[in-house]
Amino acid sequence: MIKEIICNINNHRLWRENDFYYIVFPDGSTMVNTSGSKQDIINEMERWKKEIDSNNPFMLEVENGFIKALSAEN
Repeated sequence: MIKEIICNINNHRLWRENDFYYIVFPDGSTMVNTSGSKQDIINEMERWKKEIDSNNPFMLEVENGFIKALSAEN
């Protein structure tokens, strides 16, 4: 099992272990809804952009960066 960082934006890290992805926040924590398949993470980041962080440029940068990185994954 290979664990690798796919993307690191503002110290928010997107990790991959095989086909399982998860986000680790700057404080080292993670959340159940920020882990799962590539599509699970994309869906959650899209939801956060619309429902939570629409006026938060700092987090929008993170979310957009993770969506872009995941969309580029094979």
